[in-house]
Amino acid sequence: MEVTQEELKQAKKEVSKLTVLLNKTLKWFPKIKGMLNLESFCFTVGFNQE
Repeated sequence: MEVTQEELKQAKKEVSKLTVLLNKTLKWFPKIKGMLNLESFCFTVGFNQE
């Protein structure tokens, strides 16, 4: 499967938009970063979605 230049450009643009949105979210709600890290830690030690 070959990725065209246009698809690559579009994907980079979407990632850029998501990065801006994430940065805004972290600015508005700084505790979210810790919550995301806690979720990752819980999965690492064996907890699941249940």
